[in-house]
Amino acid sequence: MAELFVELLGEEIPARMQKAAEKQLADAVTGGLIELGLLDKAEAAQENAMQSWSGPRRLAVSVTGVAVMQPDLSEEKRGPRVDAPDQAIEGFLKSAGISRDQAETRSLPKGDFLFAVISRKGRAATDVVPGMLSGILAGFNWPKSMRWHRSTRGWIRPLHRVSVLFDGKPLSGSFDLGGDMAISFGDKTVGHRMLAPGEISLTGGADYPALLEAQYVMASRQQRIDDIRHQLESRAESMGLKLRADDGLLDEVAGLVEYPHAVIGT
Repeated sequence: MAELFVELLGEEIPARMQKAAEKQLADAVTGGLIELGLLDKAEAAQENAMQSWSGPRRLAVSVTGVAVMQPDLSEEKRGPRVDAPDQAIEGFLKSAGISRDQAETRSLPKGDFLFAVISRKGRAATDVVPGMLSGILAGFNWPKSMRWHRSTRGWIRPLHRVSVLFDGKPLSGSFDLGGDMAISFGDKTVGHRMLAPGEISLTGGADYPALLEAQYVMASRQQRIDDIRHQLESRAESMGLKLRADDGLLDEVAGLVEYPHAVIGT
């Protein structure tokens, strides 16, 4: 089993949209893998099988327990009776993609019917996941979106990077923005815009929070919330003051900063 890791890096995502976008990406990736036969529903429901992150500049998701190959599938289609008009039989054979010799005849209570048994060999995850991800990004739902340069496909703010790792290795693919613009999948990201703007290599979800924190970015929204609250309470206490709680404002600020640092003003 392998891990699929995805990070989307771009310009600032409005704070009020980050949590919904994080959930949308996580649900779409998990659901897409299940639909492709690469992830078991029970496996997906396990604690820590999926992790997701969101912040001002990035969305990310990690899904573990992903199969490296799709299962081979066998599908049966029942067609018309063997004595049906030739036109009906030919239509069935064409839709099933088989010849008359390949069709099976089975006796049922209502007569003899033609059956098509269609076998589909499973494909490698590395062959089918890029298309799945491109489709997810193309259909991503933002409350509002914009286009930039020659792009014809909208996004909340200009998107700079789409990093995709499968089993710890970069996955080839791209996101078509239209207008001759596309973003090729990579395995690099950057840290804090001002404190650590240099490029760094991604390795997957397990190391993602620590990797970013070393570059002055707290990946976890809850960690940012807790850190901001702790800093505010500590500074207020040092001045003999008591913090007035405002969870809505705290959540908003956590969506505005990547590496919180509280200061006291006068």
